[in-house]
Order: sequence, then structure tokens, then C-alpha cells
Amino acid sequence: LGATIGHLKLLVERGADLDAKDMLGETALCQAIDTNQPDRAMYLLERGASLNVYSVRGATPAWAVHLTIESQQPGSPMRRDFEHLRDRMIVHGAMFPPDPPGKVRAWMKTQGMRVAE
Repeated sequence: LGATIGHLKLLVERGADLDAKDMLGETALCQAIDTNQPDRAMYLLERGASLNVYSVRGATPAWAVHLTIESQQPGSPMRRDFEHLRDRMIVHGAMFPPDPPGKVRAWMKTQGMRVAE
């Protein structure tokens, strides 16, 4: 991810692969969620970033959003931002509540995907 949302927008405008994965199987969307940047996550989601990605640990973007919501105080600005992100993810086809990583890892193994225990 770029240093600012402006950098991110420039990368996307220049054709950056929104679904490129790092060594752990995480995408820019996953990283935005993991670093508590719901504005970046929303931007990526609305530009077509895939929700059907799985880290080697079986984490999905939906799971990361679920955990963030659960860890925030009700009514806090961060929780509201992530609840809004969750609602947009549902519109884009995400399932909530999401499957936990253990269940996703088990499915990944049946698909021959790389899994870290």
C-alpha cells in the first residue's frame, strides 16, 4: 500500500493488480483491513478487489473485518467504519458471519491449496 490514500489511488489508476498476493497469500485489501485502514479497504473493495482470497493461515478479508468489529467498543468510530465496510462487503457477496480460519484451512486442503498450520 502507498504511504497515503492518494498513493493508493494513483497505483489503482495506473493499473495495479488489486488481487496480487504476498508470501502469506494476503492482498492489499487484507493488509488495509489488518492495519485498521477501513478507508483504504473500502476504496479497494469498490474498485473490484476480490473478497474470495485466503491467506495461508485460512484468514479471509471477511474474517479480519469480523475480528476487528468484535474487538472494538460498541459505537466507537473504528467499529462504525468497519461495520460499514462489513455491510458493503455483504453487498459484494461476502458471507457474514464468516467461516473461521480453521474451517477455511480444512477446505483449502481439499482444494490442494498451500496451507500453514
